[in-house]
Amino acid sequence: MGSITFQLCKDVVDEFTVVSEDEIIDGIRIGVEKHHQLIEGAAGTAIAGFLKYKSNLIGKTVVIVMCGGNISSEVLKTIL
Repeated sequence: MGSITFQLCKDVVDEFTVVSEDEIIDGIRIGVEKHHQLIEGAAGTAIAGFLKYKSNLIGKTVVIVMCGGNISSEVLKTIL
């Protein structure tokens, strides 16, 4: 994360997490198959982070930004 972005996020983000490439792929797959949204890896990362900790988020308000469709058809074919 760039130095400017990190400084901005420090003030508003409560927690960061790390997700694997496979978890990102699962996130993209869920975005496409369950929510009918063509999303790129960045949104897949957000979904993956949610899935990793969803049991800790029961009863809480959660917002996941699913944006961006910058994914090639070749990559999408390998994911689906």
